Amino acid sequence: MIKQLPANARTLLPISVEKWLSQAGWDVETSDKRACYLLRKKKSHEHRKNEPVYLTLSENWASLAYPLKLPLDDPLKAYQYLLEGNQRHLLGCKCALDPAGNIILAAEFPRTTLSPELLEPILNNFIDTAENYPKLKILSESDSSKAASIRPGVDIEYFIQLASIEECYLQKKLSERSLLFHYKTFFSPHDLYITASDRWLYMQMVLLNPNQNEKLSAEPKQMLILFQYLMRLNQMMYQAKLGLDNDSKVILNVEIPLRILEKKLFQDALRTLLYYTRCISRELMLVASLDKDAVMNHLAQQMLGLGSEINRI
Repeated sequence: MIKQLPANARTLLPISVEKWLSQAGWDVETSDKRACYLLRKKKSHEHRKNEPVYLTLSENWASLAYPLKLPLDDPLKAYQYLLEGNQRHLLGCKCALDPAGNIILAAEFPRTTLSPELLEPILNNFIDTAENYPKLKILSESDSSKAASIRPGVDIEYFIQLASIEECYLQKKLSERSLLFHYKTFFSPHDLYITASDRWLYMQMVLLNPNQNEKLSAEPKQMLILFQYLMRLNQMMYQAKLGLDNDSKVILNVEIPLRILEKKLFQDALRTLLYYTRCISRELMLVASLDKDAVMNHLAQQMLGLGSEINRI
């Protein structure tokens, strides 16, 4: 359920935040076994189970997790739905698979934002998403295209300059609010999109494009292995999430609220995106069976512990 952190990496909840949580209607419980905080609403609606929100703190990060009670009669369709949801309508959070195989809603944010003023909108957005997830509307293409142009004060040329420092090279300006960059790892090139709306900055790296690579296997067992892998990575990664778009592209995303955007945060977010791209691009090709090295493919799946739910489909 929670992030797996070394015991010495966990830190105490600031007194000011714990006091604010209590005043905002939360019971704060601690557990030595879990080494995290359990947040429960003091008053909850009768039709809702008062499931706790798990808050884990490390030196640099705060992580939230909430169990999603969704049916898994068909794991393949369930994981595909959740990954598409990550890409199309979740902001600041993601669906993931914890080590025990439970579906959770997860979110991470820098410890520097762990203050009552900044935590309140983060926690409220997280809880609202968690409690209403099955009812959330997945945006259509027409809906998602209505994002506002870059707000005054956000300099698009500044993004280009900062990205070039990290060896991301501008291919073209797609619009007044969207840029397309080229980024190359040791194994393959990738397209990087940076887009700003009136409230959010989006960074999206295309890790796997079936239109450019060989087509993904349509065999259900292989697809389940791929989706399970992506869901598990979502629980392990900080600040980033994996999703599927309408064309079955695997997209690595980082999202930043513009109200807290500044140079260092932009650089850290971009470096996070590039770091995960370098780490998993080759592994992703193996898991998707697009790399024809059968021995490496088998070893990768065994080491990652994938395919445990194959007998369910």
